[in-house]
Amino acid sequence: MDDKLESHSFAVSVKADTSSEKPNENYKPIKEDQGQQKEELKEISGEDKNTDKENSSSEKKPENGKMVQEGDITQDGADERMLNNENDDVEKLTVKKEEIKFIPADQKNGDAKIDIGEVDKKAFVGMSKDELMKYANDPFWVRLRWIFFILFWAAWAAMLIGAVMIIVNAPKCAPPQPLPWYKKGPLVKFSSELQPNDAEVAQKLHSSAVIYELNPVDTYNAKSPEVQNRIRDLVLKYKNSSIDVILDITPNYAPGSSDFVKNALEDKEKRSGLVLFDVQGSDPPTTWLSIVNGSAWSKINEKYWALSQFGENLYDLNMNSTYVKDELNSILNHLIHLGVKGFRFRNTKHFIVKLEKENLVAEEISQQTIVDNMNDYRFWNHKQTTFQEGLGDLLQEYKLTIKNATDFEGFLGVTDDILRPEAYKTKDGNYGIDLPIYGRIGSDFDVSQKDLYGELKRTLETTGNTTWLQWNYHSLPNQTEPTAFSVFFMLLPGVPVVTAPKLENVNEEYYKEMAHLRSSPSFMHGSFDLYNSTQKVVAYSRIKSGNPGYFVAINPTNEDIVADFSGNNLPDKMTVDFISANFNTTAAALKSKIDTNAIPLTASSAVILTYVPKN
Repeated sequence: MDDKLESHSFAVSVKADTSSEKPNENYKPIKEDQGQQKEELKEISGEDKNTDKENSSSEKKPENGKMVQEGDITQDGADERMLNNENDDVEKLTVKKEEIKFIPADQKNGDAKIDIGEVDKKAFVGMSKDELMKYANDPFWVRLRWIFFILFWAAWAAMLIGAVMIIVNAPKCAPPQPLPWYKKGPLVKFSSELQPNDAEVAQKLHSSAVIYELNPVDTYNAKSPEVQNRIRDLVLKYKNSSIDVILDITPNYAPGSSDFVKNALEDKEKRSGLVLFDVQGSDPPTTWLSIVNGSAWSKINEKYWALSQFGENLYDLNMNSTYVKDELNSILNHLIHLGVKGFRFRNTKHFIVKLEKENLVAEEISQQTIVDNMNDYRFWNHKQTTFQEGLGDLLQEYKLTIKNATDFEGFLGVTDDILRPEAYKTKDGNYGIDLPIYGRIGSDFDVSQKDLYGELKRTLETTGNTTWLQWNYHSLPNQTEPTAFSVFFMLLPGVPVVTAPKLENVNEEYYKEMAHLRSSPSFMHGSFDLYNSTQKVVAYSRIKSGNPGYFVAINPTNEDIVADFSGNNLPDKMTVDFISANFNTTAAALKSKIDTNAIPLTASSAVILTYVPKN
């Protein structure tokens, strides 16, 4: 580095020539600023004073400061060459002057420092267009360009295909499932014997299923040819329609003459299917009463007392017995094979009886008795023979048998009010049946005299608000126009069970309209809200986002009322969609709009309104 600095420090270099010729004196004009630059470079190089003196002795500064004579140069033209080199060095160093920094001497050791920086640093300059064009048609670069071109579009196409595949294969929101057939309704209940025009009545009622009752004594005799033929004829009657068949059966007792009871008495392993106690004297095991009054016990033979709560020669079955379970499951599968799609069990609260000796105690007086006769069945509470623990799980077993035999399309319900909903729940908290019956609301409920709102609210809350119920409704014999009660109950969360009217009394247009409303998303999957106005008018709404909402109101009183339901997140106006009998059409005609705060309802009338739900 010292050599480099030294070479840059001299403005003029001197070379000795061994030639004997007399040197020529050459003069070259120097610009004043070049002389000044030379002096500055000398300072930067850090040359000592002796070197400056030696170099200065070989230079002769002209008086006018414009010419310099090289006195000691012995070679011709050396001074010119030296000056040319000198100018080149000055220009190069001047360009890099900003890169050289002089650091003053340290006071401690007297050393001075020079920071030259990146002397050899060169700026990067790209190729010109002419230089690039030399390679434009070079095979290597042409091939490389094509490769990158193809790769780019291939990657672009892959990303596009990938985006489409993600959209196509992304999990989709499952559409709302339609209601199962037994929830669509209505269910039409006929007598036990098939009548010629039953199918026509069911079709005009737009029912989803029909209900027939199997004779109780035939439940465990269903495999007999006579019973099989009756059931085949019944199913065949509805084969070409969308109407399914439901049977009401009585599985908790059997007649003494049946093969079921005979086999139980003869086979010790099957004897657990009956509720038997050894005869010990002339008195029965307990003082329990039968439903038909009188003792609940009967001597089935000389050895045993048999529980017989449902009449003479009708013996209760132990529904938890393996023998009973196997027989009943076999009967259910056989009936399903014949074409039956669903079942309703009778007397379900009696399915389990406490058989332990410590439970064979006298019944207690019922707190809700409506009679004062001790020999009346209703006088006692029957805690040992009704609503026993495990009832829900037992019913769940039979429901699964039905589901498995019908690809989970079958149905299990009850024919009686369950009265105590908690007794019909399984250990998991679910109901052991598909459609419970609960509450006093029915055709025999006098809506004009009782609290319809309170009873309906209690019914829905007790059963959990989410349970689909059976609503028993018995049509009036000569009623052709839809009653207020009928219109009001058609859109409640549940399925109406209608007693089949006479064919000539069927109002097909009414049931067709109700079937249309019941198939709407607002009914099948919408929310349910119950309202009660100060004027005793009861109403409810069915709403599902993106669909028209329905508002059903009934006036159960004998007075004309203008009901106000404003302030319930309802719109200011609603459209009249359907009206019951007794509704005054002069106050509000069909398809007209009425104010929510002034809904006119004549005595014992109902109306269905539609509206656009608020967001």
